[in-house]
Amino acid sequence: MIAVNDLPCISHQTVILPGSQVQITFQNSIASNLLRLFNDRNSYDPKIAQLLNEKYPLGDKDSQAIPKNYFLGVIPQDGSDIGCLCRVIKFEKKLNDVQTNLVLKSLVRIKLETPLLNSNDVIWNSNIQLCDASENPNIENSEQFKTIVLDILKLTETLETTVNEFNAKYSRAFRKNTNEHFLLLSPLSNTLFFQLNSNELKKNWKKVRLMRKEVTNNMVESDKIPMPQQINKLFLLLDDVVSVIPTPQTEKLHFLMALEFQERLLKFSEIVNGFINIFVQLYSTTDYIKRYYADATIMEKTNLIATQLRSLKYYVNDVKGKPMIDVNPSSNKKIVYMGNNTTSNNKKYVDMDDEDDDEDGTDDLRHIRKFIRTIREVGIHADALSMLSKDYQRLKKMHGYQHNAEYQLLRNYFDVVTDIPFGKYSGEGTIIDIKKSQKILDDDHFGLKMVKKRLLEYLSVLKLSQFLENKTNEADPKQKSVGRPPILLLVGPPGVGKTSIAKSVAKVLNRKYQRISLGGVYNESDLRGHRRTYVGAMCGSIIDALRKSGTMNPLILLDELDKVSTMDGKKTSRANGDPEGALLEILDFEQNFSFMDHYVGFPVDISQVLFLCTANDASTISSPLLDRLEIINIPGYTMEEKIQIGSKFLLPKQIKMNGLNRIPNGNFQLMSAAWTELVNGYTREAGVRNLERRLATLVRGRIVEFIEGTESTDGNKNTQLVHTRIPKQELYKYLGFPLPAVSAELLADVKYESKIGLVNGLSYNSNGTGSVLIFEIIRTGEINYDDKEGQQPSKIEGPVVTTTGNLGETLEESIKIGVSLLKSIIERKLIVGLTNEDVIHFLTGHFHLHAPMGGVPKDGPSAGMAITLALISILLNKPIDRNICMTGEITLRGKVLPIGGLKEKMLGAKMSGMERILVPIGNDNDVVTASTDGDINSYISNNLKEWEYNNGRQKISIKERQDKDAVLLYKKLGLKLTYVNDIFDAMEAVWPELSFTKIKANTDNSRSSQNRRMTNKL
Repeated sequence: MIAVNDLPCISHQTVILPGSQVQITFQNSIASNLLRLFNDRNSYDPKIAQLLNEKYPLGDKDSQAIPKNYFLGVIPQDGSDIGCLCRVIKFEKKLNDVQTNLVLKSLVRIKLETPLLNSNDVIWNSNIQLCDASENPNIENSEQFKTIVLDILKLTETLETTVNEFNAKYSRAFRKNTNEHFLLLSPLSNTLFFQLNSNELKKNWKKVRLMRKEVTNNMVESDKIPMPQQINKLFLLLDDVVSVIPTPQTEKLHFLMALEFQERLLKFSEIVNGFINIFVQLYSTTDYIKRYYADATIMEKTNLIATQLRSLKYYVNDVKGKPMIDVNPSSNKKIVYMGNNTTSNNKKYVDMDDEDDDEDGTDDLRHIRKFIRTIREVGIHADALSMLSKDYQRLKKMHGYQHNAEYQLLRNYFDVVTDIPFGKYSGEGTIIDIKKSQKILDDDHFGLKMVKKRLLEYLSVLKLSQFLENKTNEADPKQKSVGRPPILLLVGPPGVGKTSIAKSVAKVLNRKYQRISLGGVYNESDLRGHRRTYVGAMCGSIIDALRKSGTMNPLILLDELDKVSTMDGKKTSRANGDPEGALLEILDFEQNFSFMDHYVGFPVDISQVLFLCTANDASTISSPLLDRLEIINIPGYTMEEKIQIGSKFLLPKQIKMNGLNRIPNGNFQLMSAAWTELVNGYTREAGVRNLERRLATLVRGRIVEFIEGTESTDGNKNTQLVHTRIPKQELYKYLGFPLPAVSAELLADVKYESKIGLVNGLSYNSNGTGSVLIFEIIRTGEINYDDKEGQQPSKIEGPVVTTTGNLGETLEESIKIGVSLLKSIIERKLIVGLTNEDVIHFLTGHFHLHAPMGGVPKDGPSAGMAITLALISILLNKPIDRNICMTGEITLRGKVLPIGGLKEKMLGAKMSGMERILVPIGNDNDVVTASTDGDINSYISNNLKEWEYNNGRQKISIKERQDKDAVLLYKKLGLKLTYVNDIFDAMEAVWPELSFTKIKANTDNSRSSQNRRMTNKL
């Protein structure tokens, strides 16, 4: 034996056998002490490394060992004097920053002269001897050694065959047409399968095969190889096999301590044969269970399976990190983890089952009972506890009769109820960052400033609540302020981002997101659920959204709210309930804290749910429902906004989605003129959906060019797209011809046309966009009075106006109002310079009013001013400037009333090339809002002092308001603005040369003044 003095030794719980590479773990302090010892020449003699490197040189796979001169002895933690000499491959710090992994290459058995009892990771130095069993093998001749080798090889082959057969049987157990399923019920078989099929074991077994092949070759060429070398190879094979197979540490320790040749062979045979006998006993046990199960009754089979499931629950809880309860009558309840027993008074982990746990049947009943007891702590309604307890008792009595229909109904009911996440809220511990939240909203969506402003207000309220709670450290939960989530209704045309912004809001608030589409919902039960008396009853979509989200405060998007209020285009009473009636409770803070789902059967608090609703047209939603919602109107995008959205969001999205960014010059942009042409010529919508489709077509066209280039005859694989900025002319190649410009065609001049009676109104279209609505009036002849004497009557009742163009009732009334107003102006002689001939010519005329594009229905009150001006144009025989457009409702007194949809109408005017717009003075706030995109803070701050001086904005004259607002609108849309208060302001704006007669107070008014003076004196 070779002796080594003062070799560093350390004890560890792992039993290491020679010939293997292992990884053991120490605390950082132990590893640091060990590394310090290696670097200290007084504690670690360099001659040790020199001696052992000569005896055990580095192999090819060990050449990367760092450091290569570190050797130590690893001794098992049982006070043994036998260990293993190891070379240190590397030190590796673990992620927990507390422990260090030590990678070792084991070399040979060693015997210590001074073992240290109860060392427990203590490092010490000891004189050792290298144990070589090949020195005294006690073998008489080579034939005896060959016999030993053949026995060892045969035993290892039997071991491998046994393992392969077990793996095959275990795999067959998963098939349907087999009777070996009982093998899967055994924890031993499952453990063996996972151990024997681990990647590490397969890798090490390949090494065993190679070693067995070397031993076989040495036996064949035994005459050429010395006996000690053959014995060393054989012992390496034995060590590898024992290291690989999953055997207890005690058996490996006994095998490590076997120093003599015969003793080691005998111990190896015992370990391998004992491992093979495990499989024999496993098959025998499985056959016994198979025979028992075949002859067992239904109740015996049920009890067997229930016991298996109950035992598996402990291991499932361990995987989930939940403790198991160790019930000991003589002691308190203990929390038991796998391999760790600790006493705890934490009620959160103590099992709430009472003394009849074992009498309750399955774990499902125990789970339901535990759920009922848990929900008491979250303040659930008292009716819920009473009803659930009664239903649970019914279910418990029917246990064992699972085929009963009522049992299945109750079981399904409890599956739904136990999925409701009572007491669970998301985002409670999240620290709210207002600036970060605003950045997320701005990065995800362009514009929508009013929506973002309202959400930031809600976040600020939550932030204030957090600040106050942290400042005062309120312990009483009743004193804590609870932020009431807003219920928002986003109204706007399709494609402006109403639905998509809900996901961004959920991300900002750190809440779960659920979407409920209300389009086509005609049954109240879709929202409230069906009563349990019906076959196939289920909970409503609101409760189902809570179950899917797993929290009681998700963000629920009620999409297309306006589509639920009508059926077949008409509001009708429904025999199966009105969904709007259910929404009245869902969307009301004063009611939804006790929302009643018909299937659940007890009140559920949904007051912390953040509801976001979307609609295209709020006019179809009932007034009681609108009263519960906070309405935010989202208008369509301007051309500049669409270009910004397309260049920053949509085009990069389509390039990435189609993979164009992964090829050379794949990322491209459109030139400014190309963007303008794309938005104006190829899309006509308020949103950006068609714009995204056009961009997708353009991207696909670029991909086709690239693919055709790669498949060209020259075979050049480095084909690149040439243009990275596409000009306007290239759009025709990808997108074809633009859409026909209908508005431009209508506004174009016509040969021999009379421009008198032609006016440009504005309309709000059904798709949420605005456009120019042209009214044409021509005189077709005189009125035929059928007077017998051929003389005209003394009283003229004209003019007569015939209308075409698919006009609605409201527009017909506007025409009548315009005619009556104009006759009143004529009667009062308000227009200076109007001759009798002009009046008679107008009043005796027969006129035809037409609105082009008769296939499109037209209605609404906002065309009254335009129609009246068209009639005045006929009366005065003066044309109206073709670049002027107008909108406003007219009254019989000539007052111009405000209208809706102003921003969309102004966008339509801009798209049609209008230069000037007449707007009712009542819409001045809408003009400012549209010109500033809803961000009116700077506008208010700049004009606040002037408003305070004049006692409010409305006290400022129309001319001053117009001058300031016109600057904003021209910068935004390039339109010149004129505010009108009445029809006379409109006439002055269209014909500045007109003048009007000043009317004195009439006699009736004078008499009224005298009467008031007399009353005051009395």
